[in-house]
Amino acid sequence: MKLTNLFAVFIAAFIALVLVAGCGTTGQPRVVTNLHWDHANVAVYVDPELPAPYVDAVAKSVVEINRAAGFQLLAAPKAGTPIFAGRIPGAPDRDTIYVRDDGNTSPGKGHTYPFSFTDGRLYSAEVVLPLRNHVGGSPLSAESFLEAPLSADEIAVVVEHELAHAVGSEHSTEPGSVMLPHANGTHRMTAADAADIRHRYLALAIASTW
Repeated sequence: MKLTNLFAVFIAAFIALVLVAGCGTTGQPRVVTNLHWDHANVAVYVDPELPAPYVDAVAKSVVEINRAAGFQLLAAPKAGTPIFAGRIPGAPDRDTIYVRDDGNTSPGKGHTYPFSFTDGRLYSAEVVLPLRNHVGGSPLSAESFLEAPLSADEIAVVVEHELAHAVGSEHSTEPGSVMLPHANGTHRMTAADAADIRHRYLALAIASTW
């Protein structure tokens, strides 16, 4: 077999291995998008008014995401507010993730707003975290609607879930995954969640070791 043919076989085998591994250890289906940062040490700004338990959870989640990526994808969080006068109207300044609370406007619901170029490269992202949780009654009735502060476990999960969205991860269907659409305080980053991040940033991880 010619050398060029051997090289083609090797490349095909490598791609197949990556695609299979990307399914995770449980083989659960996952929506794959092309959203990604194209460099390491993405700045993470934490609003100075964010409560301390959330700030601690952000720092821990950054460590977990970097561990999954295999390199320092996210820089250590720092207090501050990024400039909102960049290239994209309404978006935080380029190359930043801005984390803030929702001002108690969306109990139990975190939101991540990624801003990207047409090729999937992320420009910036805004992460909005809930201060309170919906614990009973109907959201349509002010009289019956019940809410309460999030527990430490709930804060940890919602923060990690939304920060994972901020680096491109999508929802999972795997039981116990932190990326379930309605993850709760018992859920954690699974091997499949970590694999999704690792394979999304495989090329960047290899480049960062050169």
